[in-house]
Amino acid sequence: MPDTFVEGKTQDLWIEFKYITKLPAKDSTIIDLCNPSKYLSALQQLWLKRRNAVRGDTLVILGHPEGCVLYWKLEWEKKLSKKELLNKTIPRKNAVQIVRDKINE
Repeated sequence: MPDTFVEGKTQDLWIEFKYITKLPAKDSTIIDLCNPSKYLSALQQLWLKRRNAVRGDTLVILGHPEGCVLYWKLEWEKKLSKKELLNKTIPRKNAVQIVRDKINE
């Protein structure tokens, strides 16, 4: 089960939080959230897939020292290089507003 549940006016959202304390040195290094020894456990992945199939109301937020990346629905299944991850990175403050807007559309 994800870390938190948020309820909005128009949508609810189950959110799983992960954090990378130090990004890889090389831009080409792959970050794979499906790696259960580093990120999402096998049970977390199953829960997120099941919930997404039923309601589509899941979000994984990957934080790191330079901000965070929002993975809506099953986007977390896609492996990203460090460079791709940084291109998708937004400030944490923006992430909060994006989630608020999404659940209150």
